[in-house]
Amino acid sequence: MNEKPIPIEKEKVSERIGDIKRALAKLESYKNLSSKDLEKDEDAFALVAYWFRIALEGVLTIGTHILSRLPLHWQVTPEELAHTLKEDIGDFEEFIQHIEKFLQKQEGK
Repeated sequence: MNEKPIPIEKEKVSERIGDIKRALAKLESYKNLSSKDLEKDEDAFALVAYWFRIALEGVLTIGTHILSRLPLHWQVTPEELAHTLKEDIGDFEEFIQHIEKFLQKQEGK
């Protein structure tokens, strides 16, 4: 089953990257606020939460877009399985490392 992948719409991905960059620039101006500052200033709290949502929405939209273009299917051949086992199994380890690093940062806050 050789499906031709659907092309990634680079313009759409670039637009979402722009959204993420704009959100990060906005968040940068709030970086020095403490949790107490955010607790006292409801507007700042709302804006920080909003810009985080925009950034995360961009990340998820890009991921969904890319995944939707991959030739995924339910029937996997033994060759595909063997290749993935030998060549790509480390992707899970890399994912775990990133998540663990993220969790460690969260513990330090």
